[in-house]
Amino acid sequence: MAKLGPPVLLDEYKIRPPKGYLLSKEIGSDGSTTYSWMEPHHRGLGSPALMLMVLKMPAGVPHESREEISQETLQGLLRHLRNGHMGQTEVRDVGGLEFLRTYFKGKDRSAKPSEGYQYVAVDGNNALYFFLTRTVDRSTLANFRIMEAAVLSVRK
Repeated sequence: MAKLGPPVLLDEYKIRPPKGYLLSKEIGSDGSTTYSWMEPHHRGLGSPALMLMVLKMPAGVPHESREEISQETLQGLLRHLRNGHMGQTEVRDVGGLEFLRTYFKGKDRSAKPSEGYQYVAVDGNNALYFFLTRTVDRSTLANFRIMEAAVLSVRK
């Protein structure tokens, strides 16, 4: 797709991020690395945003399933939305990784209608989370589709 940039390597995964989006990286105290992309001209609340979090889980220790991780993160997300609820979860193969994809919607902190998708996969000792969010209006729909195309470009 012409609106995606060239592949970039993030941890063990390649992704073609949306062309022209600004990337930020944050290292969490839990060993996670979070990558976020935002449009340069849509800063702040309501901005279409794409986030990837890679959490390194301890080797040799039983960890939660993809389904448990998905439910926990969705519940946390829904606590930040007013009248938040989620749609049905489906399984999506993305670059050979099996993700759970769940739609969510509600009102953001500024009371604007928001929606998005959460993708969750477990790959060995890595948990991968993608969050795509947007304020529901006509101006953000095309970019929201580009962000989902970026998620679908992930390869190991």
